[in-house]
Amino acid sequence: MAFGSPSVKDHKSSGFIKNDAGSSGNLKITNSDTYAVQPDPARHGKYLWKIWASGFTLLNPGTQITVTVQKVSAVLYQSGYAAAQLHAPVATYDNLKETIAASGSVTVRSLKEPGTTLRADNVVFYAATHKIVATGHVVYHNGKTQMEIHTNELVGDTVLKTLTSNTGGSAALPKGF
Repeated sequence: MAFGSPSVKDHKSSGFIKNDAGSSGNLKITNSDTYAVQPDPARHGKYLWKIWASGFTLLNPGTQITVTVQKVSAVLYQSGYAAAQLHAPVATYDNLKETIAASGSVTVRSLKEPGTTLRADNVVFYAATHKIVATGHVVYHNGKTQMEIHTNELVGDTVLKTLTSNTGGSAALPKGF
């Protein structure tokens, strides 16, 4: 399922930025103070993600659109509902891969599981499958049980409720378990 282009709003001019060169044109836009949304094609009026950033660079070499944003705060959606918040120094959206790849000291906070967080060097959000893949110094904290997992890679849903890891690691259970 192709998602098409996100809507990018430039707060400085309060206008939407579109590629007027057509799908075969090359386009590069750099700006600051940005808000972008990706509508969910399967759920009218719902979203796959929303991003607020201090700046962005958009590249459009033909049909592929790549947007790199700095100082990112994003809301990630699952089944049309806000599921998690993502914060990162840098993130890149790719319309062909249907991903948001965040890097630096990335934090994902579940909006459905209070107190549940994931921290990692890198996090990739797969919009089509609502999957998150975290790599590099991954720390998962479950807000309900206070359990903490340390590993090099963790795969989970956007809500951070279902998780798997094939790389090993350690788990710290709270006292009383």
